[in-house]
Amino acid sequence: MSTTPHLSNRKCQFTVLASLLAVLALLCFYQFRQAMLTPWVGDDIEYQYIVGHKYLEFTDSPIESLDDIVDSQQRHYFFVNGRTPVHFVIQLFSSLFGRQAFAFMQTAICMLFLMLAIRLSHLRCGNPLHVLMALALWFIMPSIAITPVLQANYVWAYAFILLFLILWEGRQRRMWPLICLIAFFAGWMHESLNIGLSVGLFVGLITKSVTDRRKWLLFVCFCLGLSLIILSPAAWMRAEAQQIALSTSLSMAAQSMRVTFICIIVLTAAALLRRFPLKDFLKENIEFVVAAIVMLLFNIIIGVATARQFLGTELCAAVLLLRFVARQGISSAKVRAAVAMVSLVVCLSIATKRIHFVDATRQAYADIVDKAVNAPDGTTVVIDNRVDGKPWPGVNHLYTMEKMLQTTTHRPISLQQAQ
Repeated sequence: MSTTPHLSNRKCQFTVLASLLAVLALLCFYQFRQAMLTPWVGDDIEYQYIVGHKYLEFTDSPIESLDDIVDSQQRHYFFVNGRTPVHFVIQLFSSLFGRQAFAFMQTAICMLFLMLAIRLSHLRCGNPLHVLMALALWFIMPSIAITPVLQANYVWAYAFILLFLILWEGRQRRMWPLICLIAFFAGWMHESLNIGLSVGLFVGLITKSVTDRRKWLLFVCFCLGLSLIILSPAAWMRAEAQQIALSTSLSMAAQSMRVTFICIIVLTAAALLRRFPLKDFLKENIEFVVAAIVMLLFNIIIGVATARQFLGTELCAAVLLLRFVARQGISSAKVRAAVAMVSLVVCLSIATKRIHFVDATRQAYADIVDKAVNAPDGTTVVIDNRVDGKPWPGVNHLYTMEKMLQTTTHRPISLQQAQ
């Protein structure tokens, strides 16, 4: 009789471990598959070439060595973008390492991003429910294609920033020079997230009366990294060139900020129905609250061209929502089962939809290449592919495909979208 509880406990542990491994295995398969099959168009083609001497100009000279990337990034800082570490990595994978290396790296960093986000949210990486909840929020956020340019600019960069934030909240005393270096490069990752975070961290230092000089030194290192993006001439050129109506930005926000709205609804409902100490909770997490607000205002002011500009705000909202779960807990077994089921359905339904989209775009891409390669020299190939009822690829992406085909086939190939 005494062995029954022990066996039952071991069976429960095995079930939890098996569930966790199954979820992570499916995630790895999904990420690797999407990374291998998603067509590279637009910037993913442009970054295979050396940057030119004009605003947003890429030459017709493909990158063939590390020296080419160093040369390219020197001009990139002045004419394209100030996120030099991120775009150095992008050109490394787009040009020299290739798709398979990118797929392996993407899968690994995706797992790292998930674990860091769970850790920062004060949840347990070994709990399948916590993993499923974090995954569901991730899938609900604005979608970005699994290609080097978009993943390195957002998921990879954000993973590095999450690492910094975990070190920021910890009491790490060893390897201090390395932590300062991490803070510096974290600040140099992405301005649309880090401008908000810098304000949030500063407000946190002031309101919590932090006197630890090391914390202030980390903050300075983070801001120094961010200043390299802000001081980039290309950053100001991009800001001046982006003319987007306020109504368009607000409409995009209303359509894209799903996790933020869920967070607001849950916290408000908890405060009203369960007497949750919302004011204390917001004070404890003031850094993320301020960062989310500042990032939202920053993006609306400069203009929102794509939904992915809200990923920083959505990430902060997700951390706040998961921290609420960590603080309150889910005591009812029925509620835990319901949350797990809803999270799983959300993940599977969105993943299935995105797999279908990638398969359709891959087929469209193959059709375009086949038509272009078999067309007589000097002719214009008319493209009439549609994915989910919309022309694919867009006009801007056709230009980069045309450039790629001309470079690889050494033939005068011209592509044109059907009217």
